Amino acid sequence: MSDDQIYERRVSPIPKSDLDYSMMTTDTTWGQDYLPSELVESRNKQLMRIKLTNGSIFQIIGSDSYDHTLVGTNPNGVVFSEFAISDPMAYSFVRPILAANDGWCIIVSTPRGRNHLWELYEVARKSEYWFVSKLTVDDTKHIPLEEI
Repeated sequence: MSDDQIYERRVSPIPKSDLDYSMMTTDTTWGQDYLPSELVESRNKQLMRIKLTNGSIFQIIGSDSYDHTLVGTNPNGVVFSEFAISDPMAYSFVRPILAANDGWCIIVSTPRGRNHLWELYEVARKSEYWFVSKLTVDDTKHIPLEEI
């Protein structure tokens, strides 16, 4: 099996996940506030883990320590935020776990040249199995053009 086939296997690109207890959005909403309280069974701030009433677990793990924090886990979904500055081995480590679980992956990032993000973007762009979207500041209006 070639690397392209491995990349394409049932894993959609979708972000080191930084939605944690200390993250605040630009509209001053805390990341954890997006989860309705009636769906939350318990929260563990030390482990950055939220257990939902249906038994699902939402946990934040930094991709900088993937080699020991992901060992023994069995995620169905993973989000990498700012993947361009993350260790690319984190995705390589979790990819077979997601493939075995028929899982999903979201990768979100600001481009930082032709690095591992660019390579993965090119794989996704050419694949019929992946969804890929490229949004510019003109599309998102996140930063006023006069600030650039």
